[in-house]
Amino acid sequence: LTGMLLCSGNDAAYTIAANVGRHASGDNTLGDKESVAYFCTLMNDYVKEIGAANSNFTTPDGSDSEGQYSTVNDLAIITAHAMQNKTVAEITSTHYKKIVFVSGQIAKWTNTNELIHPDSRYYTECVSGFKTGGTEMAGKCLSATFTKNSVEYIAIVMGCEDNDARYENILELINSVK
Repeated sequence: LTGMLLCSGNDAAYTIAANVGRHASGDNTLGDKESVAYFCTLMNDYVKEIGAANSNFTTPDGSDSEGQYSTVNDLAIITAHAMQNKTVAEITSTHYKKIVFVSGQIAKWTNTNELIHPDSRYYTECVSGFKTGGTEMAGKCLSATFTKNSVEYIAIVMGCEDNDARYENILELINSVK
């Protein structure tokens, strides 16, 4: 989860999806494509259960794919739901993590969300985390959670031209909250 959420590890997303798909289907002989497809079916059913009715996911990492779509409203619903999970909330609020694998190999991961990096020009103390994303079709995207005046908010931008634009647009949204 840390590799997937902290540093946008698409390989981790596919690994998790394949393993969950096999386990949930009860068929450990499923190939990677079949188990990932099964996972995506489960994911779509789940997001609809939590109220994200205008989304369809065909990949576990959000990469551009035929038939895959979402809305800002659905991403806000998914973000709010995900933030209820303490592990997810902790990972997405962490700006840096050193991981030591069983093999002894060390990985140093930095969160892709510059709003939570104390040394970033985009650092904003009220931001508690969440997730960056981006594809050719979606542009640069960001779901950010923040607290102002003791109220928790979610700000989402999609279709930004570059990383600077996504952070500047989010900061504009944050600053508009009085």
